[in-house]
Amino acid sequence: MQRRCRPWVGVKMSEAQTSAGPSQVVASKHHAIGTGHEDGLCWFASVLEALEQSNANAHKLEVLKQCFTNRLDTAHKEDLAWLIYFLAGGKLPRSIRSGVLREAAIQASGLPAWLFEACYAHAGDLAETIAYCLDHVGLDQAGLDHAGLGHSGLDQAGLDHTCLGHSGLDQAVDVGLKGVAIPHHHSKLVEVRDHESSSLKRSLHAWLEGQALAMAQQPVEAQIQWLTTQWRAYPAKVRFAMNKIMTGGFRIGVSRAMVLRALAEASGLPAPLLAQRFMGWTGQLPSAGRLEALLADQRSESSSEQVLPFCLAQSFDQDYSAMGEARNWQGEWKWDGIRVQWIAGKAQSYLWSRGEELMSEQFPDLMIESFRHMIPAGTMIDAELVAWDPNLNQVAGFAALQTRLNRKRVNTALTRSHPVVLIAYDLLRLGDEDLRQQALSVRREKLHMLAAKLSGALMLSPCFSFAQWTDLAELRHKASQLRAEGLMLKHRDSHYGLGRAKMYQGDGLRGGWWKWKQDPFTVDAVLIYAQAGHGRRANLYTDYTFAVRGPDGWLSLAKAYSGLSDAEIREVDARIRKTTREQFGPVRVVEPSMVFEIAFEAISPSKRHKAGFALRFPRILRWRRDKRIEDVDSIERVHELYRMTGA
Repeated sequence: MQRRCRPWVGVKMSEAQTSAGPSQVVASKHHAIGTGHEDGLCWFASVLEALEQSNANAHKLEVLKQCFTNRLDTAHKEDLAWLIYFLAGGKLPRSIRSGVLREAAIQASGLPAWLFEACYAHAGDLAETIAYCLDHVGLDQAGLDHAGLGHSGLDQAGLDHTCLGHSGLDQAVDVGLKGVAIPHHHSKLVEVRDHESSSLKRSLHAWLEGQALAMAQQPVEAQIQWLTTQWRAYPAKVRFAMNKIMTGGFRIGVSRAMVLRALAEASGLPAPLLAQRFMGWTGQLPSAGRLEALLADQRSESSSEQVLPFCLAQSFDQDYSAMGEARNWQGEWKWDGIRVQWIAGKAQSYLWSRGEELMSEQFPDLMIESFRHMIPAGTMIDAELVAWDPNLNQVAGFAALQTRLNRKRVNTALTRSHPVVLIAYDLLRLGDEDLRQQALSVRREKLHMLAAKLSGALMLSPCFSFAQWTDLAELRHKASQLRAEGLMLKHRDSHYGLGRAKMYQGDGLRGGWWKWKQDPFTVDAVLIYAQAGHGRRANLYTDYTFAVRGPDGWLSLAKAYSGLSDAEIREVDARIRKTTREQFGPVRVVEPSMVFEIAFEAISPSKRHKAGFALRFPRILRWRRDKRIEDVDSIERVHELYRMTGA
């Protein structure tokens, strides 16, 4: 279900879109999303609303550019830093628990708990549910005037307190739940007091740092009282933005790449430079100082200890003619681990993951700090962190690595039973020298010489040549024996690129990096449980649990959500409703009748499912209408697949 907020006051979005392009639509309302004499939360909510006016990327990009341009040269950089932080995926390090938010919303709205939960199940988004349920009981105009957000204030800020006409919840409350009396007189939101107005019209960062973060550590009763006060002070769309901050995850169609692109165009800095500086930026709370450092003159040298954007590979489609001569390429194994950068800093060593997580302390057995003095300060190595099987003297499966992740304490017994190693791919920086624009063959030669000095610290990823492209199929087949995911193909002259950009040589042939993964494992399973989805799929059963045949009945094996077309989803939903045996809360137990082919990357023992295994990255490959439930795979087949993976 999509939220459908009302457009800017006095302007129909359809008229605006047909009469002007995205930049003109945004420009005509730029006072509402960027200049910033209004309350910080109101400004933040205005930006979110403007972004949701259209699903077009061009519109969203223009909104961000206008917002960034209008705020970069003002005294509101702290607020802008927080906006960038949230839109790029950052979250509050501590926040009020969702259960407290729900309880506060139930008390503030006066709605019965069952009605609120029904609305939440229908909407699939807690922030949206709270904003609408509070809006449904109404705010008196006196409260809006006290907050400086009466009709004139709302019009000036580009905010409409009657916004958030959420279509799905409209139906749930007004149509699907007819006859329920909404007790307006119990709503705490209509009790506006004079002394609260002094705390309004503050900056966004002051509200976040002075109240929201601190309140997360207060008793539940104090949190509920604070939430009620905050909701009372603002109109619906600001409450929605406030709730989104506290629940995390905005889901408004804005990617990190789009944020950086808009920021680059607004600041005039090269996008690659911003992408490099932004690595790890959301790992710390934002500030004006950090934003200024991010946007500093490009002549300012970046830190040699700053993690760099990873070069990613394109999926290989076996179009050999586009690749040129085989001798210009080198092959490597695609290891199944965690991509990391080892940075030898001046004072200490760092191990950064591709997900921008600092992992140095989780793996003390790598002893990277003890090797730091052996290489020039600032050196950066691109590597894969993998689990190691000492008995077979080879890489172990990803399941073995998972036992080492997110451990608060790492003892000697764990490091001995589940050792890890670094397999080096590439050398990005040698001391203060940036090597990324040099040819891969040159970087590998320097990496080879460096690795000789670091004997015992890391392993080199083996490279191999091939005389003709037809040799690759046999090499790819050997990957499973080495517990690798497949092959990597890298042009010998390739630079270390930014992200997953396609690269071509001067003759128009392909360059860069390409990955050729093994075909996934598959199992035929039957659908036994179903649950409604979220968001636009809140009215459809799209979360499925699949099972295989056991000696005494069905054994659940995996949950999957993706792989079906919209038409198939609607057909499966209808079948689920017709074949439901019983229901436990939101979960329906269905008659086993629909067989699906489930694809997955690996399998490991697990107590999560009755089958005793967990599948890695399960997804629906296809609906096997040609198969009966008698054709569903057995638990013996699952055991066979487990042995095939070499786990």
